[in-house]
Amino acid sequence: MSNVNEIHDDEFRVIGTHTDRKPEPKYHKGLIVKCAILALFVLTCVGLILWHQSNQDVVADNLFDPEMDDTVQDVNLNLEPDSKISSACVMHDSIIVNDIQLDIFVPVNAKPSLAVGKINPQNENIVLCTQATDVRADNGQITGSFIINGELISHGYSHKWGFCSIIGDRLKLGAARETPEFEESLNNNGSFFRQHPLIVNGHIYKSTIKGKAVRKALCEIDGKFVVVMTRTRESIHDFSLALHDIKSVNAIYLVGADSYTFYRDENGDLMEFNTPLYEKNHNVNYIYWSRK
Repeated sequence: MSNVNEIHDDEFRVIGTHTDRKPEPKYHKGLIVKCAILALFVLTCVGLILWHQSNQDVVADNLFDPEMDDTVQDVNLNLEPDSKISSACVMHDSIIVNDIQLDIFVPVNAKPSLAVGKINPQNENIVLCTQATDVRADNGQITGSFIINGELISHGYSHKWGFCSIIGDRLKLGAARETPEFEESLNNNGSFFRQHPLIVNGHIYKSTIKGKAVRKALCEIDGKFVVVMTRTRESIHDFSLALHDIKSVNAIYLVGADSYTFYRDENGDLMEFNTPLYEKNHNVNYIYWSRK
């Protein structure tokens, strides 16, 4: 009788423990390839989103609160040019509002544009020119978004909500964290820059600008766009109140203090304030009006 434990030459025995556990699944190379393709697709989508956002205007998400806008002094300006004026020039007026002397420059028969770098005051086609927005002290770059004739010159983070857009001969002032005028300027050979808002839809807005200095602003009054400048050092609050009192509908800050400004009066005479700074920084920029 054979022993069940005996193994013959033509037999073999499996040694191990019997189990009902199902075998672990094996991952195939095809699945790994599919996962890699999916990951690449996701990364591509994220890259496209970031690229799209990089072409959007980026403005700091800071709220601004309206101040008390009770009128201290009711001022009516006459911005209509003399019927005898037929050529491009600037009407200059001076007025005292709330003990602040304001110089008001009104371009006549002229169209607005932006420029970066050296600008020639001897160019008789230019009737008014003043510095538009700031240049950073740390890297010499223009602060915020800046577009000239559809070309993005500067783009980046800014705490300035105000904007000026120039598309064709149409100039627009406003304040918004995101505005369609940015894309319109890019797509229609327009120009665009950011600055601090001072007056928005007839209301005064608080500004983060501190201290006192000679102030300057681009204002919309009675459908016309004018540059307003103080002769004395003023706080931004007092300056904004004066702009409100001369019935500015919208106004944004322009570089004040010792920034360069020039204009041509009704006689064609050149008037200049301060010294141009383009020799110190090639990104010094201007808004100017020239003959149509």
